[in-house]
Amino acid sequence: MMFIRTIFVLILGFIATFSYANCSVESSELGAHYRITTTDHKTDKQSIRDFTLWRDGDRVAHQYHTKAMTELWERVSNGKLRTVHYFDRYHRGIEYDPTEVKISHTDNDWQLKYQLVSVSFMQALSKVPSEGPNCMALSVYSQTSNDSNVTLEWVDQLNLAKLYIEESPSKTVKWELVEVIEDKAQVQKAFSRREDYKTTDYTDIGDNESDPFLMRMINLGHISHGASGFYDQDGHAIGQAHKH
Repeated sequence: MMFIRTIFVLILGFIATFSYANCSVESSELGAHYRITTTDHKTDKQSIRDFTLWRDGDRVAHQYHTKAMTELWERVSNGKLRTVHYFDRYHRGIEYDPTEVKISHTDNDWQLKYQLVSVSFMQALSKVPSEGPNCMALSVYSQTSNDSNVTLEWVDQLNLAKLYIEESPSKTVKWELVEVIEDKAQVQKAFSRREDYKTTDYTDIGDNESDPFLMRMINLGHISHGASGFYDQDGHAIGQAHKH
């Protein structure tokens, strides 16, 4: 009960301070900068990381600032998803065709890339009556189970999470939206600057074993092609929002 009361107070305070109300911003072309705070309940230690979601129509980019990595996800004409994993520190990238991406290529998968949480996950939560300024209304969802408590604060017009909290006995992970980037030039630059990187097809990696960069990325476990979305400080997916 104490946790629920604490979350309720946090939600009320967060709504009261929510001042972003530019009703003209396009949900399909923007940047959303998140601050991720993970608290270990055993040690009370916190880790803080930054993440930016970039949207441009049928392509999105997930920028992991601490890792200096960015995942581009693009929905192609047949509805399937292709991805390019960019390593920003090296100006290199690995391209994956839809057949090489280990997901089912459903609407649920695209929603996870586009907005980090699927509609089916939101439908499984309980909706709490809430209010918001003008067109930027906030919807609040919650779920309590034996092993976790989830709170989701959602900006309906932008299809964005304003706040996501998942608490378990061992840790609490909080994603907080700290900035919405609506400048189109800045959004386009987030995509165009990486188009100049040297890329390698995933299927050609075996033919490039002499490439020190590729060998380093393989040894570090950075060359993969799976899910993305809300995650904890170790890069593990959290909540039902990530299950395919």
